[in-house]
Amino acid sequence: MIVSLLASVLVALASGTPYLYGVYAPQLMKRVGLTASHSATISLASNIGSGIGGFPAGLIIDAKDPPMSILVGSLCIMMGYFGVHEAYVHRWANMPFICAAMVLVGFGSIISYFATIKAAQANFPAHRGSAGAIPVSGYGLSATIFSVIAAHYFKNNTGGFLGFLALFCGSVTLLCSYFVQLRAPIPSPFDEESALLTGTDPTHSHDHHPPSEHLPQPAKSPVKALLASKKFLCHYLIVSVLSGIGQMYIYSVGFVVSAQVTYAKTSSSDVETVQALQVGLISIASFSGRLLSGIFSDILHKKFKLQRLWIVLATTLALASGQLILVYSNNLALLAVTSATIGGSYGLIFGTYPAIMADEFGTETFSTTWGLICTGPSITLYILNKYFGHIFDSHTDAKTGVCYLGNNCYKPVFQLSFYLCVAIFFVAMGLMWAQRKH
Repeated sequence: MIVSLLASVLVALASGTPYLYGVYAPQLMKRVGLTASHSATISLASNIGSGIGGFPAGLIIDAKDPPMSILVGSLCIMMGYFGVHEAYVHRWANMPFICAAMVLVGFGSIISYFATIKAAQANFPAHRGSAGAIPVSGYGLSATIFSVIAAHYFKNNTGGFLGFLALFCGSVTLLCSYFVQLRAPIPSPFDEESALLTGTDPTHSHDHHPPSEHLPQPAKSPVKALLASKKFLCHYLIVSVLSGIGQMYIYSVGFVVSAQVTYAKTSSSDVETVQALQVGLISIASFSGRLLSGIFSDILHKKFKLQRLWIVLATTLALASGQLILVYSNNLALLAVTSATIGGSYGLIFGTYPAIMADEFGTETFSTTWGLICTGPSITLYILNKYFGHIFDSHTDAKTGVCYLGNNCYKPVFQLSFYLCVAIFFVAMGLMWAQRKH
């Protein structure tokens, strides 16, 4: 089990590269002659692979063992990054080709990542939060490691960096796939099905009980049961909005940096350095949030008998504060605070929610449950990214392709995301109140 967990960390590290998009996006767009709106579409393609693709990925993982799923992921990652590399080198402004390549990157990353989470959750059932947080944290730390590599070894060599990602990430996931095995038996589905079908809260008891005689026969499929559960739909909404906001910032941070550096009249040669710094901060904060959230949620849940959703509630407030800084500040130093805050919030959500889903709906079909819930952020990301691209392009100088207005280049987008955070805060409070009644 320990070997499997260590291999899971390596796979997760190699799978977290979709969040690197902000490091090379402006350079890629400039070289092939595309705009910020095009960049938003490309980032959406990556998220379709990792978000919408997360659902079929979950079905594949639950049907097959993690090694086979990770093998598929490694091939997708390698082909995807190689495609983007070729587009960059040959200046192919071919949107369908680039988007298809990014879909492969996203899907390859998410199927590999989900397989590591399932292995950790199943192999350490008594410590789901802590065990699951380890590969989740590795996934969050990935962008930091690779942004440092980009800044030190591939400065002004975006094409070389994309080629490196194709070879290195594809190879690591391929070589480690064999070692990510399910060693422990998965808990009986009896209590999981009853939780889905009757709406009971399994967080109040970890013991397995025989299926209720009142369960309808035949039982619903897991997907139908989830979609019929009001509790699941509330969780779906929370993850969709909060994660979508975090992803929007992650994918657009390169353009935010460009606007801020130009407004501050800093040397344009510093743009790539500042971009790498922000991506690194996001990644470190995300890693910390993912790691600590699993530990803290286990402590809250087991020792103090409190709901894990308290972490989600606090995270929503932190994410909202990050949006306000972007709305009101033109300070590069505060931009670093924003990146750390949003990255940490994003990590807290993804570090806490796997354990919430495992507690609520069980581990037998965990990958299907988690894959389904992860389709939601793509919807939020699509809306916010398209809005970001429209606003940014409308303030960009047509001759130079540069926006000189600082935070006015994108302010309305983060005003909207702040209001969404406020709405989700009340949704989470309502869900906590409803669960407390049970």
